[in-house]
Amino acid sequence: MEKGIISFGQHYLENVQMQETLINSADLKKDDVVVEIGAGDGRITRLLGKKAKKVVAYEIDEKTKDVLVELQKEQPNIEIVFQNFLEARNLEGNKLVSSLPYQITEPFLEKIKSFSQFERITLLVGKTFGKFADENASQKISKLYLLFRCYFKGEYICDVAKENFNPPPNTMSSIINIYPKAKEDLLSQPSLYVMREVFEQRDKKVSNALREAIIRLFAQQNVVKTKRETKQLLQENFSDEIIDNYLEQMNNDQIAILFAQIEKLFN
Repeated sequence: MEKGIISFGQHYLENVQMQETLINSADLKKDDVVVEIGAGDGRITRLLGKKAKKVVAYEIDEKTKDVLVELQKEQPNIEIVFQNFLEARNLEGNKLVSSLPYQITEPFLEKIKSFSQFERITLLVGKTFGKFADENASQKISKLYLLFRCYFKGEYICDVAKENFNPPPNTMSSIINIYPKAKEDLLSQPSLYVMREVFEQRDKKVSNALREAIIRLFAQQNVVKTKRETKQLLQENFSDEIIDNYLEQMNNDQIAILFAQIEKLFN
């Protein structure tokens, strides 16, 4: 696990200036409804409640339940939900703030990509994940990286040294903002458009998902590609050992090869 975040390990952000940076990065308005993931002992929740119309804070660790219940009484615009956020079905709100445990970054992105109402998502994360928000940073292609790029655009805010937490974690953290992307936003980046289609058709073999993705991409440009033509494209540009798989069965190296072959198709 990459630490530097509020989780069951409970590394609390104590530096007041960094707390303010996190809150200010969310750009909260009086009519905002904020979802917070990982209320911890409520120190960030309290600050959110002073800025927003309402805060719905999720916490899975009941060690701080008494403190959070008392906070809810003190600030009636705060609602504490003792539930795993990943199991929540309905989410109200237009902003989201979280100190996100590294081990749930992929399931978090998988879940949150379906909730397009979040106009801004402000995260305190491990620095490795935080680098995804910097488009100029050198990145190793992975499933998590591509999931991020296909569904979100990022804004790097700052790094947070481990000395700002109590107890100090093992690694540096970062504050970032991420913003949902519509599929139409990817039309100028065809390789990401096709990769997103593959993510959305993961119940199909990659070859079938690719064929449909390419047909849809060209249709957006008013160009008709037949299944036969697309099959020929796949045969000429993709290796069978890569696309004759299901996405969930592929490791990061295979996914990196797949994406490289998609990029080659459009370059």
